[in-house]
Amino acid sequence: MTYTQFLFTYAQRTLQLNREKCTLLVTTFWICFCLFRTLAIFISRLASPRVILTCNLSACCASSIILWLSTNIYLTWFSVGLFAAGLSSTYPTAFSFAQKFVTISGKFASRFAIGGAIGWMTIPTIAGYFFERYCKSMPLIVFISMSINVCLLILMNFQGRQITRVKNQTDPEKTELKSDKNDSEVLVTGQEKLEN
Repeated sequence: MTYTQFLFTYAQRTLQLNREKCTLLVTTFWICFCLFRTLAIFISRLASPRVILTCNLSACCASSIILWLSTNIYLTWFSVGLFAAGLSSTYPTAFSFAQKFVTISGKFASRFAIGGAIGWMTIPTIAGYFFERYCKSMPLIVFISMSINVCLLILMNFQGRQITRVKNQTDPEKTELKSDKNDSEVLVTGQEKLEN
C-alpha cells in the first residue's frame, strides 16, 4: 500500500512525469496487481506456497533494484508492473504457507490480520518520513522492506522445518500409524507365505 501511495509523487517529483503519465503509472500497477492475483489462483494449484512466495519476493526485490537504478522510462514502467506481479499474491500465499506449520484457527487468523494491519499503519509513516527528505529514496525504501521480508521468510522456513521435525518425532498418532502400517505389511506377507 505504501508503494502506491507514494508512486504518484515519486513519478512526478523524481521522474518529472506529467500528471497524466503519473496516473497511468499507478493504473499500470493496479492492473498488473489484479491480473496477477487472478493468475495466482491457477498457479497455486501447480506450485507450492514456498515456491510462489520465493518468486513473489524475488520479483519485488528485482523490481525495486530496477526502479532505483533505471533512468529509462520504459524500465520504470516494467519495474512497476513487476512489483505489482510480485506483490499480488504475497499475503494470501504467506497465509497458506503458515498452514504447513501451525493449525489455523480464528485466533491465529485474527493475529495474522492484526500483524498485517500494524505493518500497513507503521510502514507508510516511516516511508513518508524518508520520502519527504529524500524523494529519490522510494525504491531504496521498498528494497529495504523487501529485504526484511526475505529475511523473515528464511527465518519462517527455518523455524517451520524445526517445528515439523519436532511434531513428527513427538506425535504419537503418526507413530501408531507407521507401526500399524508395518504390522499390516507383516500380516499380508505372512498370509502370502501361508497361501504359497
